[in-house]
Amino acid sequence: MIYKKIDSKCRKSVVENSKYLDKKLKNSKNALLLHNVNIEYQGESVTIDHVLISRMGIEILKSKNFNNEEILIGGDNALIIDSRHYSNPLEKLLKEKIILEQFLEEKLTLTINKYWFVQSKIHIETTVLFGVNSNIINEKLPMGFDKIEEYIAHREEKISKVGNLNAFKLLLNMLNAEMIQEIASLLSVRKTVSVYDNEHLKNENSKNLELIAS
Repeated sequence: MIYKKIDSKCRKSVVENSKYLDKKLKNSKNALLLHNVNIEYQGESVTIDHVLISRMGIEILKSKNFNNEEILIGGDNALIIDSRHYSNPLEKLLKEKIILEQFLEEKLTLTINKYWFVQSKIHIETTVLFGVNSNIINEKLPMGFDKIEEYIAHREEKISKVGNLNAFKLLLNMLNAEMIQEIASLLSVRKTVSVYDNEHLKNENSKNLELIAS
């Protein structure tokens, strides 16, 4: 049997992981972090836990936090938690990515500089983040999954190891401050006012927007 996500746990994990990410990324330059972003596009609706916007592109992050429960990520990327089977969270992330891509393609007025030899587009990555107290029994996490306490270091390491060819592609697709601000503005007005929101999330979204605008 495939169990549906437990809303109360999902809500709590978003709040807890939001606080952790805000603390770790507060000194990041040219980066903006938004939480609980709701997007409606052509009849489809998604709520994204966290959206990290930087010069390298956009990262969609989904929070998972199962305290004191053993978590196994199966071969199909489905979650097995205390013998209960949950659906593959990467599938939902893929849907969120597609809707975000389509939404930005239509709404953005600024574009990345395009050259005749390359088609430039905003780079979007997706990651499932497990909270600090998550007990994951996999020896190695599959691609697309990470522990929140290791995510920032892994992100910086990945950027530092970009090869010459990929670095050239990234350079052509880098976002400038104006694009970061426009993307943030488009998404911030779609901040979901949900029952699990607290003052921390509201205040951090507002502070981040002020930072990028300054």
